[in-house]
Amino acid sequence: MHDAALVGAGKREDVFGMRHGRCWKHWVTRTAYCRTNGRASPSQGRAWLAATVLYWFAGSPSTTQGEPPMSTDNKRDAVPMPSSADHPAAKMPRSPSTQSKDAVALLTSDHDKVKQLFREYERLARLGDISLKADLAQQICMELEIHTMIEEEIFYPAVKSETGDQKMVQEAIQEHAEAKELIARIQGLPGDDPDLDGTIALLRKAIEHHVEEEEKEMFPKARQSDANLTALCEQLADRKEQLEHDMGARPLRSGTREAVGERSAIGKADS
Repeated sequence: MHDAALVGAGKREDVFGMRHGRCWKHWVTRTAYCRTNGRASPSQGRAWLAATVLYWFAGSPSTTQGEPPMSTDNKRDAVPMPSSADHPAAKMPRSPSTQSKDAVALLTSDHDKVKQLFREYERLARLGDISLKADLAQQICMELEIHTMIEEEIFYPAVKSETGDQKMVQEAIQEHAEAKELIARIQGLPGDDPDLDGTIALLRKAIEHHVEEEEKEMFPKARQSDANLTALCEQLADRKEQLEHDMGARPLRSGTREAVGERSAIGKADS
């Protein structure tokens, strides 16, 4: 092979981005490649082949000989390496407990959860799934009972103490009382009661109004005050966990005809 051919080969790049001409030129020099009428002897060819194998496994020595590094001009074919941010788990939404760094964040996550439950109830009502709809209505009531209790026991007193806005807190407690009346009514209705959907709609409207006032007025004032929202968050979370444990043991449909029938059957069995 002529030198011109060797140099010409260097103008093409293989799939690995290696320049053949530069590779050959280097190893021709290292192995004392001799040209005899344009052909190499068999022993010289074997020496060149062994040197080429070493080149691939040991890496190109061109950078140690003062030559420029291999070409990286073909950036279009480069594939970026994945990072931890690309992992699917990093893009999944976190649970409310991991997001709640203070009392306002915890209570806001409760609001979001109840809003989602109301939307799910509306979907089940359209489907006509009476059993699941009834259970979901009771779950909504339980979530709201727990939420109103931890607010009235822990959060509202702290807000009133730090902001001095007694009227704002009193209005919130009054709105809780109205919601509790609707909750008690829902807890006494069976899933097939025609009044259930309408009562849930009234409760949803009352809760949405209450949530809007809290998030636009009370929560900003709480953040601007000197209240220790981190410590309040811990107290709210502990009390919430206790109430969830206590209420979790309570039958879902405690006031329905199904629950009354179950208690009657148990009473007859005991007798």
